Amino acid sequence: MTVPYVPLLDPAQGEIVFPDLLTPYSSLWWNTYNISGIPNDAVGWMVAQGWQITDVAYDNAPNPPVPYYALSKTALQNEAILQSLLNSYTVAYNDARWAN
Repeated sequence: MTVPYVPLLDPAQGEIVFPDLLTPYSSLWWNTYNISGIPNDAVGWMVAQGWQITDVAYDNAPNPPVPYYALSKTALQNEAILQSLLNSYTVAYNDARWAN
C-alpha cells in the first residue's frame, strides 16, 4: 500500500502571540488592622487569632495598675483576591475564544 501525496496548503494564518502575563499577586491584597484598649482577659484569645501585641498602656487609677493592650494584625482581603483572579480568568477566557 502506498502513501498518498498530500499537497502543502498555506492556511493563511499568522502566528498568534499573546504577551506573557505575570502572577496576578498584588500587594493590595493585604491590609493591616490596628486596635487599642484591649483588656487583659481578651488578649490571649486575640493572640491565638493572629493578632500581635504592639504596645501596653497601664491605667494607674486602680491598685494594682490595669494593663490595656494595642494589637496589630496583617490579613488578606479575600474579596480583593477573588475579584483579581476572576478578572484574570475572564481575560484568559476571552483571549482563548478570540484565538479559536
